[in-house]
Amino acid sequence: MYDVIIIGGGLSALSLLNALPENMKIALVMDEAESSSMKAQGGVSCSLFESSIDQHVMDTYNAGCQQGDIDVIRKMIQEGNAVIKEYIAAGMPFDKEGRTFALGLEGAHTLPRILHIKDQTGKYMCNFLKARYSASVDIYKSKVSALMRNKYKDVIGVELTSGGQLIAPRTVLATGGYSGLFYPASNTYTGGAAMQYAVYEAGCTLKDLAYIQFHPTLFIQDNHTICLISEALRGQGAKLVNETGAHIMASTEQQDLAARHIVSRTIYEQIKHGHKVYLDISEVENFSMQFPYIHSMCELLNITTHIPVAPGAHYTMGGIEAAIDGQTNIGGLFVIGEAACTGFHGASRLASNSLLEAVAMGAACAKRCLEEEHRDLTVSPFYTINIEYPEYRLSTQLMHVLGIERDPLVMEDFKNKLGNDVYSKLIRLIIEDALRKPSIGAHQKKVLQEG
Repeated sequence: MYDVIIIGGGLSALSLLNALPENMKIALVMDEAESSSMKAQGGVSCSLFESSIDQHVMDTYNAGCQQGDIDVIRKMIQEGNAVIKEYIAAGMPFDKEGRTFALGLEGAHTLPRILHIKDQTGKYMCNFLKARYSASVDIYKSKVSALMRNKYKDVIGVELTSGGQLIAPRTVLATGGYSGLFYPASNTYTGGAAMQYAVYEAGCTLKDLAYIQFHPTLFIQDNHTICLISEALRGQGAKLVNETGAHIMASTEQQDLAARHIVSRTIYEQIKHGHKVYLDISEVENFSMQFPYIHSMCELLNITTHIPVAPGAHYTMGGIEAAIDGQTNIGGLFVIGEAACTGFHGASRLASNSLLEAVAMGAACAKRCLEEEHRDLTVSPFYTINIEYPEYRLSTQLMHVLGIERDPLVMEDFKNKLGNDVYSKLIRLIIEDALRKPSIGAHQKKVLQEG
């Protein structure tokens, strides 16, 4: 028996693990897929060095098209800043210019506030935290095949695809979002989608499923996704151009650093009209030093100044409704990171707020886990929720149906043709939410012609 079961191995899970005391017995369940956190390039937004957090709060609220919860936004930023301050004191090696931190500027931020470690911030943050947790941890390399519940329908543990059961009064899901259902996407992992539907069957509320963020600049060569291209590059002077050399963001407020849904839609319109879009990096100083990973990918493909880019599914603002500390409406079940929907992001996420959210929710959930839990830990097989991971083949179709521009007639037709596997059931819920919601932020419906 354990005190806490953590499902997932990304930054929110590692933040939670680092905040739990060494006398707690923890089970950490991870499958072989690389987390989205490990692929995060740009950095983590942090307003520690500003006179107040007010501008960070408003940038987050405005980037989310004023659909977020202003109180949640403020609390999340306060919690995240405090955790980042602790990590800096512990030696997390964010880049510096001399003795001061090198703060990057990214889309929809009104001033530089992005702490970063080269262009692989997520990877370095995760590795730093992996090396320093002190709790007693048993690691299981497996997927979860079932959520186990007691007669009160509280979650009290999991079954593993590798065999065996784990029991605890607290189970924390840090399983990521569902953008892997799309292609192209910055992470093609679909396990998070399977978990979303499993907890829905268990009685959790899924909220704002239609709010799916498409990152403007995936590096795509010969219809193959190479990697994500951090908008930190645009913060350093890179510009989006088409094959004629025209600067496609020139007439937009904030130009290349506009909110992601605005930049993605502009690129989408260019591609729809037959243009090719590139990120012109010719004006970025010290490109190979500042962005060594992206530079290595460019070298591999003999690209010097113009990186071919296109939007791709990247992050889901919607998900399992939860509080900042991960609490859900089901006893014993907590959800943190991208898997959760707290009201922090609204209809479009502010750049680099995802890593801030991850560390904030991990730390807040740890405090909640320290509270006494009196729970019946007797498994009731009748209430077990099985989790399926069937083969998935709808990714390219889904980009047409639920991509940057969504046609209500196409969505309705696609919904009626879906099967009954776990992914189809979740897609049906996403479409239903998309049909209900008006166009805003990352969710844009095609205007139907009258007559």
